[in-house]
Amino acid sequence: HQGDLPWLSRPDIVDGFLPIAGGLGLRALLSLGITDYHHPAATITVLVISLSGLIFGRAFCSWFCPLGLVGEWLHYFRNLLLPGEWTPPKWLDLLLKSQK
Repeated sequence: HQGDLPWLSRPDIVDGFLPIAGGLGLRALLSLGITDYHHPAATITVLVISLSGLIFGRAFCSWFCPLGLVGEWLHYFRNLLLPGEWTPPKWLDLLLKSQK
């Protein structure tokens, strides 16, 4: 099968921003000292996000990630509609945490 094109062709730039490619590139860099010459952008992106998480906590998830932004908005609107804090029952809390 050498020389055969895959059934679905895509440019290499697409792989450069996949988190899995970045994670594998970061693992190879840290454990073997090998730099991924094909997808260095993914490795750098995962490294920056990981370091920002270690330094700033949930900064990426609450400020940059669209899902974190939506979660912040939902929390804001919930506080407008239902002021005060609400603690869910233990079973519901465990169920919802497992979905994270």
